[in-house]
Amino acid sequence: MRVIGDALEDERRDRAYWSWREQPPMVGTGEQRHAMPFDEFWDRLNGKQTETKLPEISDEEIEALMKMGRIGLRPPGT
Repeated sequence: MRVIGDALEDERRDRAYWSWREQPPMVGTGEQRHAMPFDEFWDRLNGKQTETKLPEISDEEIEALMKMGRIGLRPPGT
């Protein structure tokens, strides 16, 4: 499945590239106006977001949450 997903992503990137080549989006004003680089265009097209790290939780916090009943402990496979 990953190979198919990669191929579809490559095809989508190729179509975006040729669309960008046909009419690149312009940024800036006046003499500073220039074509947007493709990598930036691709990131905006995909809505690329920065990865956020999940906060680590201590053993004491886990124990407190279990005592409050917010985290249930179940054996594996159930």
